Amino acid sequence: MNPFRQMVYDTEAEMEQVLGRIDDNAFIQEQQEALSSFEGRMNHLLDSIGE
Repeated sequence: MNPFRQMVYDTEAEMEQVLGRIDDNAFIQEQQEALSSFEGRMNHLLDSIGE
């Protein structure tokens, strides 16, 4: 976590209460799903060329 972002909060719990949990962030979830899909496609591609 960025120390400059943390310095305005007394604790990590307070920061999480204000900003929300990063695991609950819709953008982060979308990016993780996109990465998982990309990895699957790349694994399939590598398998098809014999790697």
